Parts: sequence; C-alpha cells; structure tokens
Amino acid sequence: MRISSVTIKGYKSLDPEGVTIPLQDKLAGFIGLNSAGKTSEL
Repeated sequence: MRISSVTIKGYKSLDPEGVTIPLQDKLAGFIGLNSAGKTSEL
C-alpha cells in the first residue's frame, strides 16, 4: 500500500482547515515502541 499524502487538521498551531503534506515515492518510515530496534534498522 502506498500513501500519497497526509492531511492534518486542528493540531496545535496548524491551520484548523487542515494542512496536506504530499509524500514522495522514496519516503519510508519506521513505527514502533521505544527500545524496539528502529534505530538499529537504519
């Protein structure tokens, strides 16, 4: 699955109407608990 954009609405000082961040094809992310080894994977 590919995510093409992320929209954030009403978070802290961001515009309440929303901010859309387009994502590029070569973007990758790691999500996990603390001490799960995310940094080691880099």
